[in-house]
Amino acid sequence: MDLITLIAISIGLSIDSFSVSFADGIAFPRMKLGRKLLISETFAVIQFSFTAIGWFMAGPIIKYLSHVDYWLAFVLLTYVSIKMVIENEEEENVKCLNFGNIVLQGMATSIDAIIVGFSMVTVWQTIIPQASIVGIVTLIFSLLGFALGKIIGEKLIKISRYFGASILFLLGLKILLEHLLS
Repeated sequence: MDLITLIAISIGLSIDSFSVSFADGIAFPRMKLGRKLLISETFAVIQFSFTAIGWFMAGPIIKYLSHVDYWLAFVLLTYVSIKMVIENEEEENVKCLNFGNIVLQGMATSIDAIIVGFSMVTVWQTIIPQASIVGIVTLIFSLLGFALGKIIGEKLIKISRYFGASILFLLGLKILLEHLLS
């Protein structure tokens, strides 16, 4: 598989991470750079790991996951969006984005990477270089999402947390409906 195709696949996989980072950037426009890097790196590591897991497992678990992946993404993103609204404290407080919730966001946006890794078992001779590119592209897109979300979040500071939570919920709903209606 050529590099252009791999990058295109990586961009496709990173779009959900971009959307979640964008929503987090809107909800928490004053989040420190170090926290944004931690979240983006976590998303990248999970995306890398899930791609590799899919490639290595290429077995019965994929059949099971393909029937529930959209429900899992919907439930995880809905949970995180509800927590964002419930824990609507001071603007500087990003308590609801604790490491556990960051991992949940990363997992919810990376489930499809397992399927991609699985489907590439006959195309890719090795997985580490390809999964690394997936992770790097996810890191870049997540940071871009934060940057764009911050711009909008600062303009909508009064309602930004609710707006960000709504985006996460709608992303989960979109994933669910796409699979239910297909």
